Amino acid sequence: MPEKKYLNVKLSLAPMAGITDLPFRLICKKLGADLVYSEMISATGLFYGKNKKSLTLAQSIPKESPLAIQLFGNNPEHFAQATQIISDLNNPDKNFRKVEELNINFGCPVRKIYKQESGCFLMKKPLLAKKIVQAVLNNTNLPVSIKIRMGISTVEALEFLTKIKNLNWTKVIIHGRTYEKGFAGEIDFAKIKEIKETFPEKTVVANGGIFSPEDAKEVLEKTNVNELAIARGCLGNPWLFQQLKDFLETGQYSKPTLEEIKTIALEHAQLFEKYNATKNLQPFRKHLGWYFKDFENAKQLRKKLFSIETLPELKKVLKNQ
Repeated sequence: MPEKKYLNVKLSLAPMAGITDLPFRLICKKLGADLVYSEMISATGLFYGKNKKSLTLAQSIPKESPLAIQLFGNNPEHFAQATQIISDLNNPDKNFRKVEELNINFGCPVRKIYKQESGCFLMKKPLLAKKIVQAVLNNTNLPVSIKIRMGISTVEALEFLTKIKNLNWTKVIIHGRTYEKGFAGEIDFAKIKEIKETFPEKTVVANGGIFSPEDAKEVLEKTNVNELAIARGCLGNPWLFQQLKDFLETGQYSKPTLEEIKTIALEHAQLFEKYNATKNLQPFRKHLGWYFKDFENAKQLRKKLFSIETLPELKKVLKNQ
């Protein structure tokens, strides 16, 4: 029998720039993700309406429900307008499906975003962050969540959240490392647990360092959260979501065979071609590298995969493998 405390654990696909597009979200949803997040979308891009790519990143279909859209930027006015635009996508007359959640990015450590005084930079500006959250809340009836890091400079996550706790945001996704640690180093389980205990009225989601079912169980045991957001751990292994569920329920899980990986990689490529309206798979090659990194003769196979440009070429390489 599974332990009762694991029965209601929810698993989300965390937002990742350049990765969590519609095709990848559909694959992760198929393989066990309970909730999927879009790539981060520029509130400023939506505000000015000049960047069609910003709206394209919100492309969706009912099959991936539920979906959360993540916004980034540093201007409350831009967030207000962007929120209205995203909320309007719920209009059945539009070619988009309903969005279930809006997420505000206060956690991205990427230098390009940080230099724009967006993402994790805003943890150092809690008054501005508070205005941004309020602007979003004022312009939508959707649940609003935020994504942060464990801290930046002298500002810790708990301190930051305390300054915005009175606003009606519902959920916080916490990457368990500080800005300075980037994607390396130990996850601060104790502080995630402290935040969970300090804000019992909010949903606290742990993120970072989850690459296996064993990792996930350790995070759950040490933080007492009941929701995990999976990021880099599912690159090349979208099966991780179902593996985590199986492991928490039975203590066991299975790894995909080479044939199963081929099948999903091909399906993913077909979705990429379909929803990007392109025959050029060059931008998709990174996924192929992740899918086929741990097999015998992987180096030779990946070399071939990194040269493919079309779906027929991919099918030919996989057929001969």
